[in-house]
Order: sequence, then structure tokens, then C-alpha cells
Amino acid sequence: MKKVLKIIGIVHNEVLYTPNGYVTAWFMWRLQSDQDAARAFAGDDAEILNNSLYQDQKLELRPID
Repeated sequence: MKKVLKIIGIVHNEVLYTPNGYVTAWFMWRLQSDQDAARAFAGDDAEILNNSLYQDQKLELRPID
């Protein structure tokens, strides 16, 4: 699985210290297998793909596992 996302105006080291529901959703999906959280990143209509606060979204689009 490959996911690359850049928050506009935030450098990599600041991501964990910037209020962001996507960080929480990522951990809920990957560590707890939360399928609701997975929808933010996985599937043909992944929410993150349409978020204007992000740039260079590159997701391996596949069904939610």
C-alpha cells in the first residue's frame, strides 16, 4: 500500500503536532481496522482526494480491506 499526501503549508515533522482528523483516521484504520476511518483514504471516492488543503495526493486506489 502506498499513500503520499502533503498538507499545504506544513512540513513533515509538523504533521503530528497540527490538529488534523486525518492523522487520527489513519491510525484508527491501520491499527484498529476501523472501516469508517478507512474511507478517508481507500476506495475510488477516498475523501482525501477531494480535500483542497492537501496537494500531490497519490493513493493506490483499491477496495477497502
